Amino acid sequence: MQFSNPSFQQTTSSSLNEEGRRIFTSEHPGLSRIMHSLKGSSARECNLVLSRVGQFWEHESFDHVVREGNFYRTIRYVLNNPVKAGLVNHWGEWRWNYCRSELIDKLDVR
Repeated sequence: MQFSNPSFQQTTSSSLNEEGRRIFTSEHPGLSRIMHSLKGSSARECNLVLSRVGQFWEHESFDHVVREGNFYRTIRYVLNNPVKAGLVNHWGEWRWNYCRSELIDKLDVR
């Protein structure tokens, strides 16, 4: 499945303000709109594959923006969920986990 929506192509422009500093502006959708589109298209695809109809996702999601300073802690939390659930002994054993190699040292999750 590919997620491609032309309305989400980001348009960025820049200009100089009165003090001569460059200001970047971007016209892009908010997280809510992105999630709505992603869930809608993936639900259609999943229902098609599963030969079913009807609601696929729960009504409410708990998606949120990761606050500054919590990025690595959040990644550690997500990677270690299968370990906490007793499914594997190490996060790297969970076949659906992925972490870019350049982040592993920063995360201290070896």
